[in-house]
Amino acid sequence: YIEINQSHIVINSTAKDGIHVNDGVFMNGGTVDITSNEDGIDAGSAVVEISAGTLSILNTGDDQSAIKADSTINITGGNINITVEGDQSKGISSDQTIYLSNCTINIITTGGVVLEPSGSGFDPSYCTAINADIDVVINSSDITITTSGPAGRGISCDGNFIFNPLKNFGN
Repeated sequence: YIEINQSHIVINSTAKDGIHVNDGVFMNGGTVDITSNEDGIDAGSAVVEISAGTLSILNTGDDQSAIKADSTINITGGNINITVEGDQSKGISSDQTIYLSNCTINIITTGGVVLEPSGSGFDPSYCTAINADIDVVINSSDITITTSGPAGRGISCDGNFIFNPLKNFGN
């Protein structure tokens, strides 16, 4: 696993994943800047947990993710800035549930859709800012998503989308 507490890490122009681990990514502070042609952070079958700090990821490859985990992604604080440029790529992607609480997230996607032949039609795969195979749960967070690619999606999940707004929102 990788644990980031108080440091400044810059990962420039990787041909593969910016950070790739088997047992989890834990960010408790500091600043991390990643530019990658493949996944920015790939936690494999483990979790991604971010509780503080600033994370910026520029992801330029097709069919890649800025933050990816086969397990849950739990962001409970910090500032996340993601730019995704590749077709059918994802900003934050989990095979399970994504939990976003008390954080600030800005995601920009420009990638397009890819149509895979399936039976007598096609199975589309979209460029998506936040994608979970189960649920997306958002509590008291400030999230801005800008999608400009053809058929780009903001939030997509196969389960439930649960949104609990900021307290005192609109006051």
